[in-house]
Amino acid sequence: MKFYYPIDEGDPENDALHDLLPEPFTFAAKIFFPFFRMPEGFKSNESASPHAYYPIDRHIVTYGTPVSWLELKDRCGFTTMAEMSKAASAWMSMCMGIEIYNRPDLQKRLERSLGPDEYTPFEDKIPLLIMKDILYVLSSNGSEYIKYGNVYEENGQFRIEEIQNEIPEILCSTPVTLTDEKEEFVFTCYFDEWELVFFSKKDARHVLAETNLEGVILSEGTPLVWENGSYEAFGS
Repeated sequence: MKFYYPIDEGDPENDALHDLLPEPFTFAAKIFFPFFRMPEGFKSNESASPHAYYPIDRHIVTYGTPVSWLELKDRCGFTTMAEMSKAASAWMSMCMGIEIYNRPDLQKRLERSLGPDEYTPFEDKIPLLIMKDILYVLSSNGSEYIKYGNVYEENGQFRIEEIQNEIPEILCSTPVTLTDEKEEFVFTCYFDEWELVFFSKKDARHVLAETNLEGVILSEGTPLVWENGSYEAFGS
């Protein structure tokens, strides 16, 4: 299994994501990294960031509660999930990314909406908070193994049953591509993103609906930078 992300395949702002996917994949979605809430006043001597306190993964999984993008959208008074995504990407990139995410007005509204014990996602890796749902999707076709490949060309596989209770660090510590043993479903993430790309060989709406994952299903003409295109929100 090799790492794959459709960032180098074309123009992410204009080329339809469906056209950039390897054959025979026909279904594409973006999966949101959840924001999360810790118990009131929670602090630990261990921090995931040297610059400001940020809970470590073990504490997030044990004590944290996901905060959905839909809830934050409503708090901010945004009318669409696209606005919420622009606000999140503006915050993550400090408005220094592509033009569509140069939206400090939306960023400020999102920043003000978070409580003192709520945190943004951590970029560059799949959040542990959604790994069980990802494993559910990857095993939904009867697969017993998942395969992975990360951006540093490390690859391998794990038996799903053996990692349900303790997710290996290599799956949640760097940009990585995950697929089932039949290679029917794929999840992949990249640097500086609070979203995963998900694609499959057939319509996967019903499988996604059985999870707590949240995101948008992209129409055939919608690019990787999806906010100005056609999409269908799902989850939460």
